[in-house]
Amino acid sequence: PEPEPEAPEPVTAKGLPKRTPKITTPVEAPRQRSGSVDAEVLRRRLGGFRRGAEAGRRDVEVEITEETGPHRTPSTAVTATSEEATGGTVEEATS
Repeated sequence: PEPEPEAPEPVTAKGLPKRTPKITTPVEAPRQRSGSVDAEVLRRRLGGFRRGAEAGRRDVEVEITEETGPHRTPSTAVTATSEEATGGTVEEATS
């Protein structure tokens, strides 16, 4: 008994294999929660999260201030003069 010749894979006009969608079994819908939520407990937990986020922002601002120290970002006047001296921005030079 000779093995049956395999059917050639369908290909596109450019010779690439055609994509065939894979059929999957549907996923069960998540169960509905049976318990209720205590509004006061939720408010307390979310308030704690908010206070923690605000404290984190303050800490980051202090760290950035300590790292940069007396350094300040250049003003727009300094940028304008440097562009005049060099003949423009990098984008203008490459175009």
